[in-house]
Amino acid sequence: MSTRWYTGGSTSWVIPRNTDIWFDQLPQADDNRSPDTLHTILALHSCYFYLVSNYGQPRALGTAIWSFKLLVGIAVYLI
Repeated sequence: MSTRWYTGGSTSWVIPRNTDIWFDQLPQADDNRSPDTLHTILALHSCYFYLVSNYGQPRALGTAIWSFKLLVGIAVYLI
C-alpha cells in the first residue's frame, strides 16, 4: 500500500481490509498489567543499584538486594 501511495497510484487514504487484526493485538481493558509493571520497575531498580549506584564496586555484585529477590518471585508468577 505504501508503494502505491508514494508512486502516486493512490489519491486518497484507504484503510486496509485487515484492520481488525491490528485491534485484536492491542491490550484489552480487562487485562491486568500490574504484575508486568511491577516486574519492569523491579528490574529497573536492580539495574540502577548494580550499574549506577555501585559503579566500580565489584563487591556489590555479591549481595542480593530486595528488588532482585522480589523480581525472581514475580518472574516465576508471570511464567
